[in-house]
Amino acid sequence: MIKLMDWHGKKKEIPPIRTGLPEIPYDAVLYSLNWGQSASNEYECFVFNLSCDEDGCYISGKYVVPENDRHVERKDVPLADEQWHSIERCFRECRHSPPPVRHCNEAIYDETDSCLSVCWKTSDGGSIPVKYDGRKEKALCELLKSLLPDSEEEES
Repeated sequence: MIKLMDWHGKKKEIPPIRTGLPEIPYDAVLYSLNWGQSASNEYECFVFNLSCDEDGCYISGKYVVPENDRHVERKDVPLADEQWHSIERCFRECRHSPPPVRHCNEAIYDETDSCLSVCWKTSDGGSIPVKYDGRKEKALCELLKSLLPDSEEEES
């Protein structure tokens, strides 16, 4: 509960905003991420996959760089612990939305479709799968692109 003072100096308790998303425990760690986005504009389309195993954490993905029209596609790029933790921080520090509710007979045309699926591992060995609406995740998208750079950028 958040405590705020109103105009008359009285303290009021405000319940947390309910987003429909599960609470992620503080000690849970990011285990995997799968994010695909399709749109009518090629520059807004991408795929990112992150995974961990006993040897480390990796990112794969593909996207288009609008400035030079290059198609970037990289597979199993190792991530340092700090890079992986920066992705976790993005989830913990930013506000996220649940995926939109669609009716089975609802036809969607000319709209960006973005499904962001994440799995968290808890300290007791359990897992928490979560789906987010990826359409508003600009900071996360830029972070993932920076971890999977255009090969021209790496050479300079």
